[in-house]
This record gives sequence, structure tokens and C-alpha cells, in this order.
Amino acid sequence: MKILLVFFVALVPGNAIAVSFILASDSLEISVGQEIEIRFLLDTAGESVNAVEGEINYPTEILRLNEVRYGGSPVTLWVERPRKGQEGRVPFSGAIPGGFEGVLSPYWEGARPGTLFTMVFTAVREGEGILQVMGAKALLHDGKGTQAAVSAPQLSLRVLGEGKPQVLPPLNDVFPPEAFSLQVARDPTVFEGKYFLVFAAQDKETGIARFEIREELPRWSFRRLFGETILQEGESPYLLSDQRLQSIISVKAVDLAGNERLAELAPRHEPPWWENVLWWGILGVILFGGILLWKVWGKHGAGHLDEI
Repeated sequence: MKILLVFFVALVPGNAIAVSFILASDSLEISVGQEIEIRFLLDTAGESVNAVEGEINYPTEILRLNEVRYGGSPVTLWVERPRKGQEGRVPFSGAIPGGFEGVLSPYWEGARPGTLFTMVFTAVREGEGILQVMGAKALLHDGKGTQAAVSAPQLSLRVLGEGKPQVLPPLNDVFPPEAFSLQVARDPTVFEGKYFLVFAAQDKETGIARFEIREELPRWSFRRLFGETILQEGESPYLLSDQRLQSIISVKAVDLAGNERLAELAPRHEPPWWENVLWWGILGVILFGGILLWKVWGKHGAGHLDEI
């Protein structure tokens, strides 16, 4: 969870600067069976923030998490992407290269809080519960990685009895994630100095759901014939399986609506010739042709000698 934060900034204590993590909803009361959006915002208080980390706890006795949306989030490099799957918890960690000071617009003065992500819940039972942010951290974009003092108010929610069914409309996202690039890097402080892949993709509508990473040797490689192709989900930075950098690397970014964007990177090094099936095929043809010529020449040559 700390890898990308360490990669961009150092955790250095500094001056207390108020940065707020805010849980917000259009309503604090809903009925059983209804859906509700709860936005998680970052108010930088006029400062520039380049990394955030923490965890949102929600009451599972009254709420069920359906999905997490982070389209348009100022966080573009997620170490731990917020998503459903951990009951009662939504951990998050990521970096904002260049820093984030808030949402600017010609329609208002100053900067407003930015939405890091939005959680969609369904009320499952009557009762009251609290959503709260635990272990919240924010690092300033000041060249020193100063850790800011943060505040994270709780959000109280009340679920009433059965009401009129209300389901939020799905987001109409027909656009793929934005184009992105891949870069291979190596750093003695990351993955024990081994080669790793760095990438960042954004989707402004619904957000990125997952990355599918493939490492595939060239078509005519012996090792590819024997199944040495790596395909798995991952995040940036991603430790490469092929430390010889002989594979074609591709990353498919898939957003929450199922739209896809593919990025590829050519091998840095070519496999040695003895791992190339084509070379062995050529040598085989030459060898077979030589044997065939030798047999033909031997047969006809012996006949000419007998005539003499």
C-alpha cells in the first residue's frame, strides 16, 4: 500500500496544515431497498496535495456496497484502488502527480473540494449507522512530502422502513479510457531493484475497473511455444515476470462500463537466435537438403564409376 507513496514522496513530518476528507450525501435518510450515493471529497484548504491514503468504514448491518465510481478523480495513480470486496471497508491509497489544490472554475471564486470517488449503497435494513474515515493521511506537494494535519468528520445515516423502490440510473459511458503509455523502470528502492512497469490510465466517465497485463514473447520464440505467456490483473507499478525484457508488454485498461483501451510496448531486447524457431527451421531445411543431395550424389556418382 505504501509503494507508490514512497516512489513519489517521502513521509516527512511537517507543519500542521488543515486538509479535510469529507463524506457527503444529498440525503441522510433513505428507505430499505433504496440506493444512495455517498461522495468522498478532498478539501485541500488552499494547499497542494499530491498523495492520499486511508480507509472508509461503513455499517454493513444497514448498507450494502454496490459499486465505487472514480471517474474524473484527481487521483490518477492508485496504489490501492477503492472498490467493493472487503466487507465494511473501502481502503484507498494513491498519488496526484503535480499536486491538487481543488476544483477551479470561472463560475466561482477560489477552489472547491474535489471528489476522490463515489460509493453507491443499497439500504438493506432499518437502523442508524455511521460512515467514518480511518487512518487518513495527506501529503503536500511541496518538494519535501510534508504530512498535513487532516480532519475527517463522520457521516450519520438513517434507514427507514420499506419505501418506494428507488434505483439510481446507471452511468451511460460509451467512451473508452483515455490513451496512455507504458514505461519500464528500475529503482533500487522498489521491488529490490528489479524491472517494473509504470503506467497511468484515466476514465472521466465511470473510472477504471481493472488493468489486464500481458507479457508475451515474440511469435517464433521456443519459450512462447511452451506456454511462457503471462496474463493477469495488476496495478502500477507492476513487477515484470520477464526480467530479461524480451517480451511484448501490453496493458488493457477496462472501465466500469466495460469499455477498453490497449497500450503496448515492444521488447527492449530480442531473444537470442537459438530460441528462435525460424532459425532452427532454416537449419533443419539446410541439413535435410544436404543429406538429400549427398544421397543422390552418392547413388549417381557410384554408377558412373562402375561404367568407367
